[in-house]
Amino acid sequence: MKSIQTEHYPRNEMNLRDFLKKLWHHKFLVLASIILFTCLGIAYIKIVPPTYEATTTILIDPSGKNRYFGESQYMDGGMGLVETEKNLFNEMNILKSVGIIEQSLEDLDFMISYHTKDALRERELYKDFPYQVELAEGSKQLINTDLIIQPISDDSYRIRIDANEYYLEDAAKNLVTHHESILRHTAIHTFGSVAQTDFYHLTVHKRADTLPDEDFLDKEMLFRIHDMHDLVNTYRDKLDIAQVDIQASIIEISSEGEAVEKEIDFLDRLTTNYINAKIEDRNKIASSKESFIKEQLASIGDSLSKAERSLEIFRREAHAVNLTQSGMNALEKFQELQSKQAQSQLNLKYYNSLLEYLQDSNGVNQIIAPSVVGINDALLNENLLELKRLSTDRTRMSYLKGPKSYDLEILDQQINNTQQALEENVKNLIASSQMALNDHNTRISTLERTIDLLPSSEKKLINYQRKTKLYENLYNYLNQELAKTGIARAEDLPDISTLNHARMVGDGPVAPLPLLILLLSGLIGMVVPATYVYLKNADAMVISGIKHLEQSTNLPVLAQIANDHEARKNKSMIASHWQSKESLRDLHANIKFFMPDYWQKVTAITSTVPGEGKTFTATNLALSMASAGNDVLLIDADFRNPQLSRNLGIKPTQNLSSYLNGWVSHPSEIIQNHEKYPKLDFITTHAATTNPHRLIQNPRFEFLILSLKDEYDHIILDCPAVGLVSDYLLLSHLVDIHLFVMKHRFSQLSYVQEIEKFQAKGKIENLFLVLNGVPGKELKHGYFSYDSDAQEAPQKSAIRRSLSA
Repeated sequence: MKSIQTEHYPRNEMNLRDFLKKLWHHKFLVLASIILFTCLGIAYIKIVPPTYEATTTILIDPSGKNRYFGESQYMDGGMGLVETEKNLFNEMNILKSVGIIEQSLEDLDFMISYHTKDALRERELYKDFPYQVELAEGSKQLINTDLIIQPISDDSYRIRIDANEYYLEDAAKNLVTHHESILRHTAIHTFGSVAQTDFYHLTVHKRADTLPDEDFLDKEMLFRIHDMHDLVNTYRDKLDIAQVDIQASIIEISSEGEAVEKEIDFLDRLTTNYINAKIEDRNKIASSKESFIKEQLASIGDSLSKAERSLEIFRREAHAVNLTQSGMNALEKFQELQSKQAQSQLNLKYYNSLLEYLQDSNGVNQIIAPSVVGINDALLNENLLELKRLSTDRTRMSYLKGPKSYDLEILDQQINNTQQALEENVKNLIASSQMALNDHNTRISTLERTIDLLPSSEKKLINYQRKTKLYENLYNYLNQELAKTGIARAEDLPDISTLNHARMVGDGPVAPLPLLILLLSGLIGMVVPATYVYLKNADAMVISGIKHLEQSTNLPVLAQIANDHEARKNKSMIASHWQSKESLRDLHANIKFFMPDYWQKVTAITSTVPGEGKTFTATNLALSMASAGNDVLLIDADFRNPQLSRNLGIKPTQNLSSYLNGWVSHPSEIIQNHEKYPKLDFITTHAATTNPHRLIQNPRFEFLILSLKDEYDHIILDCPAVGLVSDYLLLSHLVDIHLFVMKHRFSQLSYVQEIEKFQAKGKIENLFLVLNGVPGKELKHGYFSYDSDAQEAPQKSAIRRSLSA
């Protein structure tokens, strides 16, 4: 056998030492890159304004023991209508709620921000800006647009606006309109006087405690009016709230901005408003209770005064009549029953009032604690507390997630269930209170009949005394409740306190960090050229041409096949472009040139991985041989991904799998003849449903190959890729010529190493490489023509295409 001897160069393996050598060859590029990116880092530090971080911490008493009526010894068992537990995660979300943040921003007048701008950067100022802007309420204002202020004299200034588009907010109508037209506006105004145009309505004041105007001569001064909705979202996004420790009830609140004093003031105002909101909620409950008691005291006080005057008048007119023993006993019983009757009436009145509040969707916050009227029902208090908690959670959730939140629907369902259970409980209490009141009325009626038997003057005295005693007891009881409420107020301590007031974190800005920026710049300066060198070297690891392939291996390269764009476009495996057809004829000629005794040989065509074009090469090589007058048999031996029947557009009833499984007795039953090329026969197959090794190792397969070698000039096997499965190893002993197809700009040089290992391990001879998919412009033009009788032309053609690019 003739073989091609090519000079063997070291393989282009990617290892650290080679990579560092290549990087050293580009040392000036690396140095220039480091200098460039370092300069960019320095420019970034100079241009980007510094950002500061401020933080504050608050301490929350989650048990609520210090709250009004939380655990006061002067309350009946601490059964006030106040939450007894705080959920820290709820409190953290309340701190980020729209209501509290918006209130804080309005208190600090943060709708207006002040800035200076020079050639390099824009910087936000706070209290050190020389002017203060005051907006007119309920007027139109230009928002989210720069209003440049230019002092003209000590008394006047100019406002200039240059915008390609602008937004105008009408506070009276709560409407924002977007104008896409260009705005160029200039107007002169006086400090301290109202400045009103079609775009703004404001007053500019000079600050006396700021730097003089001369310090801003080289800078452009401007202010910006913000939309409150956008401003709230901005502060919500940059506000960071976290629990200091899982075992602690301390919450840390932090915020970042260009003006550190502005962030400090915002955090202080936020915590103050949060604490004040909690105190205001508790004061509402306490005030509601006190108002109820005072109303009852006023009514009962009037009744008591009338009863005392009536008793005094009767004693004076009746000459101080005293009661007999039977009268005194009747009076004591009557007073006891009347006291119970009054308590039952008060309970019944409270239950009816409670039922009305429950049936009113807005009445939950107006519910009075049961302990106010002397009702110590633990179940009722628990249900009311649960309803109060759910109602509070709903209010918070609507702030945080909006009115259409799924979580809000769940809370509404829980509130509805709790409210229904509470209404049922109150209706039962009303029924039982009514029964108790009826019983008291019956017993009082019986006692009144007993009193009727007493002398007239004694009966009147009993009536006056019992009324006076009744109102006196009620008045004393309500006074005691009012005193308890006052004492509870006096002993109250806040359950939320500021542990650390807002302050700046660290000694300087948190961003940008100059040292880190410079380190990253230098690192990027090294990574960019290193990546370039790596990609350049990695590109060399892909086979880029026949010379590249020949320099990388000792294996002979038999031919290169032109890329067929037309076949790929038509999704066909039949070569249609003239360069592809001609290069396949070269492959046939080279096989004949290097193996003169190649008649009646079995040629196996495979590849390392799928996609390199083995089936395309096998099909078109068979067509080229058949068109040259050779009897050719093409066998699809890829039992895992057969392609031949699909490429030829046929669906035979019997195939190679049928023969190997014993369903067909004679090979002639599975051999099909090509309609266009009568010299070409083929055997198709289908994907194996069992282990393909069982079919390949079937003795019928070897018998088929050996028996057909005498009937055909060439047998071509389309085999599976060797890099994925071991099928090819099982049939390689039946093969005379091994063609490994590799693809231009696709196959890696490492594939060549695997083929070399395969050859060495199996001691395989007559192994050749074929380079597929080569662009037509890289192939030689002016091919020689040849025929089957002339040997000189194919020899020249083979030498020309195998040894030159």
